[in-house]
Amino acid sequence: MSLKTFLLSLMLLPLLAQSQQLPENLEKRFRFVRTQSGELIAVRAPWLSNRMSVRPFIEQVKRDLFNEQQIFASYAAKGQTFDYRQQLRAELAQLEDVFESQKSGKVGLNFQQIMDYLENAIANLSVVDGQGAVDEVAAEGLLEEYALEMERNWTHFQLDIVARLDDARFFYRRASTHKILDWALGQAARRFSSLPLLNTISYILKQVHRLTLEQRAFAQNMLLYYLDRYQPAELGLSTEEYGHILSSIYESRISWFNYIESNRAAENWLRYGSNHYYAVLRGASGKLNNYVQRHSVQEATRLNFAFARVQSEENDLAINLINNVHSYTANPAVAFDFNRPHRIRNLRRLIRLGQLGLSFLPIPNWIKSNVDSFASSTYQPHVLTEGALVGWFEDQGDEQMVQLLMNQIANPFFIR
Repeated sequence: MSLKTFLLSLMLLPLLAQSQQLPENLEKRFRFVRTQSGELIAVRAPWLSNRMSVRPFIEQVKRDLFNEQQIFASYAAKGQTFDYRQQLRAELAQLEDVFESQKSGKVGLNFQQIMDYLENAIANLSVVDGQGAVDEVAAEGLLEEYALEMERNWTHFQLDIVARLDDARFFYRRASTHKILDWALGQAARRFSSLPLLNTISYILKQVHRLTLEQRAFAQNMLLYYLDRYQPAELGLSTEEYGHILSSIYESRISWFNYIESNRAAENWLRYGSNHYYAVLRGASGKLNNYVQRHSVQEATRLNFAFARVQSEENDLAINLINNVHSYTANPAVAFDFNRPHRIRNLRRLIRLGQLGLSFLPIPNWIKSNVDSFASSTYQPHVLTEGALVGWFEDQGDEQMVQLLMNQIANPFFIR
């Protein structure tokens, strides 16, 4: 289908709505795009951002920096800087896996070494001008140039399209967004002679790029919740349309360099997605069974394909059956703590600050890279999968839980 025909279909959306009543929140979040003849060609998420800007992320970083410096100042005013470090250590210790805490990464850093670097990086932000560095790199102009380049390619990205049923290579052809980021990082290396400033703008560019583009994956996991919860007919879909939506979602996860996998998807377009989806379901079920056996779980309730609520005398948790705590363990991550609603949000905020703080530590790049990679593994894949958890609570009508989850996901580009 040509781009002109596809855009015409989008304009005709109000006239092509499904005759049956769809789940209310599904209708609020997604649009099924059909041609005049009734062929389903795409699924849109119109609530995703349609503009490119670095400003929301800059404001979030500065707010996080300010809040952490205020916390440090309150300890320092009472002569309790040691207690501040102890508190940081206790927060980061939540990541420790009692079963696999001594496992090392590929370059030999063990869990405790990683924690020490992250703790030092966060604490060091109390004595360096992190906000000043952010302001300086923002004023230079490269971030706005990067945003304009992304804007020029916005039609190519089509972030609001979460599934394209009539094109088995739709997302594969749009998987080369890294070229714009590579260009911006190259420009940063030429323009900034100060290593801390270069590290700071590199951190901002990478995070803005990730947060902007991951909106689609988050929305796709929310859509997967509805595909998991309802029968195709309840969603106004045929079995073939249901299969093609799944295939399109999983096709979007093929790396730009994996042409062989792209061919595999195109050759088995009807079942490619369902094969992946049911493999995920089986893996999640096995992970839940293992978790129940290794912990004192009194009650385990499967929420959807990706999450379960597990309760014991001490804990009441939603666990992520797709993503691990971090890259050093195979145990499921905690997605939400019902007894401590802000626990995950606060931990992720600290880890993000630690990643920024690495910019100012005089340590070798290979250590920086390894610590940063580990830190990313503690939350970046998780927030994408949490689209399915937000979908579940939204479908239950629990707006308070939706807000708590969106706060801990902390993507400033989402429009709610």
